[in-house]
Amino acid sequence: MDDRHESSLYLRTQELTSALLVNHVFEPEGTLESITCDGTCHDFFMMIFSAQRAWNRPKYTHTFATFVKATSRPGGMLARPLSKSPSGTESNGRESMAGERRLLESHTISWLAAKKKVCLFRFWPEPGKNFDLTTSLEWALSVRARISMWGPYQIRPGFYEKALVQKARLESGAIQYKVWDAGYRPAVASSCIHGVCDIDQEGGLLWTWLRYGESASRRIAVFFLPWMIDPERTHAWVGDRLGLADYPIINRELPAGCLQLNAKKPLARTAAVQAFTS
Repeated sequence: MDDRHESSLYLRTQELTSALLVNHVFEPEGTLESITCDGTCHDFFMMIFSAQRAWNRPKYTHTFATFVKATSRPGGMLARPLSKSPSGTESNGRESMAGERRLLESHTISWLAAKKKVCLFRFWPEPGKNFDLTTSLEWALSVRARISMWGPYQIRPGFYEKALVQKARLESGAIQYKVWDAGYRPAVASSCIHGVCDIDQEGGLLWTWLRYGESASRRIAVFFLPWMIDPERTHAWVGDRLGLADYPIINRELPAGCLQLNAKKPLARTAAVQAFTS
């Protein structure tokens, strides 16, 4: 693709994004009632998922992510110990108790062909659909894929807003689905992988090339590392509130080398990806 064509696609995407910010009403896929929340204090979380069979065939893989806003009243937050520490020790439950008193609003980016069948060698893009978390998990089970998850990680508020913009862009009807989307991305069609990683296009597009399934989802998690708050900590209560305990999900961790580098100095996006691939 030449520079003029790529620039044209980028401008089209920016115009679409601006329109969506003005006109789109974000409807949460799940809102769980809270007992004591009054909507004045917010935290934001992210989970990245992959689905693949043990023998990793791209036809039976999927990458998707869920973003959560947790709302609580001022002064109602208890101390927040780790849900899970790097050493694997469990928290004393105070964060889980605080989490039970929060109102959760969740949004999932799970971009698949509308017919929910992955066609690897389709020449033209086809209609796509953004599915909710439950449908995505059930799809993975229906194709006998194992499910992996990175997170839940706390994220910066601005990144949550970016995720909502990307979700609205996919659901606008302007974007179609295509497994191999070179030449069509980001303004015409997108794969499931790029549907997630294109949340952040500030420094250009991330290309995962021949990665798919767990490898692609792990790379996206590293790509998003600069947007995470204390990425060595996960917040298991978020997943519990969303009903993830009902599914056979494997909890994955970020590469130790990336976390060590990030602990010394927060990684820029490019550095995070380079650390992962080196």
